Amino acid sequence: MKRFYLTMIIVGFCVAPCVSTGQTAPAAANDQVRMDIFDWARAWESKDIDRYMAHYHPAFRSNGQDYNQWRQRKKDLFKQTGPIRVTISQVWVAMDQNAAVAKFLQKYKDSRASDVGEKTLELEKWDGQWKIISETWAPIAGAKPEPAAPEPSATTSEIRPPPPGKPALPASPTRPAATGVSITDIQFRLSPEEETIIIEMTPYTVPSVFSLEGASPRVVIDIPGVQNWIGKSASTIDGRFIRRIRAHLHQKLGKLRIVLDLHPAENYKISRVAHPEASRYLLAISAVE
Repeated sequence: MKRFYLTMIIVGFCVAPCVSTGQTAPAAANDQVRMDIFDWARAWESKDIDRYMAHYHPAFRSNGQDYNQWRQRKKDLFKQTGPIRVTISQVWVAMDQNAAVAKFLQKYKDSRASDVGEKTLELEKWDGQWKIISETWAPIAGAKPEPAAPEPSATTSEIRPPPPGKPALPASPTRPAATGVSITDIQFRLSPEEETIIIEMTPYTVPSVFSLEGASPRVVIDIPGVQNWIGKSASTIDGRFIRRIRAHLHQKLGKLRIVLDLHPAENYKISRVAHPEASRYLLAISAVE
C-alpha cells in the first residue's frame, strides 16, 4: 500500500530552498536565470541592441534565423517602433547544471501593435553565463492585448514615463491584484533526491494540501482567494517523482488548484515549508527509504 508522509515547517524569515548539492543546479543558478530574463526584457524595452543580444548564445536559432539574422531583424524593428513595453509574469524555470527552460506570460506593446502570449526560452551555459539558444512564442487564447501606444509627438520625449500604477517592468514578476491573491511566480527545482515546487504569492495565504494514493498518486495544492490565472494548464516534468504539473483556476470557488501527478512508488515523503514574510510556499517530494 502506497503511503504519503507529511511534514510542515513554518519560518518567519526567508532561507534557501531545500535542493541537493548533487547533479542539480543550485538555487543561486535558478535565481541567476530569472535575473537574466528580466535584464533581457529591460534591454528589449530600452532598445539597447548590444545589451539585448548579449543574452543570446552564438549558436542561437529561432524560426529559421541564426544569431546574426536575429540581431539584424531586431535592430531594424527597434528603429521602426516607438516606445516599447514588455511585461513578464508567472515565470516557470526548470534546469540542471548546464541547461534551463523558462516559460512565462509575456505582454508586449509598442506604437504599432500589442500581444499577449507564452514565451519559452531555452538557455545553455556558454563561457560561464546563461545564454538563450532558442526562443518561441505562442498566443494565449482569450487574452486581450492592450491598445497600441500612440507615437510620441515632437513636443514629448522619446521615452515617456509609464501611466500611474503600471510600471514599464515590475521588480517582481507581476503586480499584485487589486483584490484577492496574486500568484507572482511558480518555480520547479529538480534534484536526484527531491523535487520542489515554489509558489510565490501576494498577499501570502495558507494553501490547503492533500494527497491521493493508488495507481495514479498525486498531490493537490489549493490556493484560496485567487481571482486571475493565465499560466500554463499543464507542464510535463517527467522527473524522478513528479511526472506532470497541472493548474486550473476555479473561478466560482475563487481558488487555484495545482495538481502534481506523481510516478507510482512505494512511499513518498512530502515536506512543506511556509515563508509568510517572504510570501513564499515550498512543497518538496522525496522518497521514503
